Amino acid sequence: MSELQGLSGAPAGTLITISELHRLATFLGCGYDVDAHHEANGHWVVIFTIADRRYGLSTVRGQLRRWRRLEPLLTFLSAHCQYHDAMRLHTGSWTFSRSAAPDN
Repeated sequence: MSELQGLSGAPAGTLITISELHRLATFLGCGYDVDAHHEANGHWVVIFTIADRRYGLSTVRGQLRRWRRLEPLLTFLSAHCQYHDAMRLHTGSWTFSRSAAPDN
């Protein structure tokens, strides 16, 4: 895991891959929150909060993962983040949120 560099919408923290996130959630026995932020440059970034700690989503090369469009981001989150407690999309002054189903 490497350090975040000035991510908008989140304090500096640590980068984590999706597989590391799943291992950490399993080890800690808890779910996680997902926050997708729309940056001023037009890209979307994802921040996970687990056990009161924030992590940016990392690429396999150790860079912060960014999406240009919302649809591929939502497809990724739908496929890889089934065990989230809450999911929020932040764009401008709007925040859209979804809580996990009770059986998660």
